[in-house]
Amino acid sequence: EPKTKQKNAFIKEFRNSLVRLRTFIATSTKANDDDIDFCIYTMLGFNQKEFSLLFNVEQYRTLKHRLKSKMPESMYNMIFNTENNYDIYNN
Repeated sequence: EPKTKQKNAFIKEFRNSLVRLRTFIATSTKANDDDIDFCIYTMLGFNQKEFSLLFNVEQYRTLKHRLKSKMPESMYNMIFNTENNYDIYNN
């Protein structure tokens, strides 16, 4: 498990990358930086265990629920792949 200093360095570097995607999510939603990180990690295929290495496990369970009210339904479905017929890799 990474140490706090390593986690913070990774998060800082991560936030400096994928700027266009971060900007798109930020301008399309009411999401803050942590919310945007969560969306991008999810889109990259991070699971709960991997996400919890960087963030509090409790956050994982509440972030997804909270984001549903912060963004358009179509964006939520795309990020969290909740539509049965939607496959982010083939559509």
